[in-house]
Amino acid sequence: MSALLRLGQCGFKHDPDTTLVVGHWTYLGTGYSPGGALLAAAVWHRRELTRQFAAEGGCG
Repeated sequence: MSALLRLGQCGFKHDPDTTLVVGHWTYLGTGYSPGGALLAAAVWHRRELTRQFAAEGGCG
């Protein structure tokens, strides 16, 4: 149901000369920047190499 329809049920009259401002925001995050994505991929790769090395017996 649209916001205008819900507001109409509350007695709100739509006026095309006004701007409806909805005061509810939800933060969803920003994701990685290109540099951050590259750094995250490098960390993941290094961790996988370390895990593989340990699984193969490591140094001992």
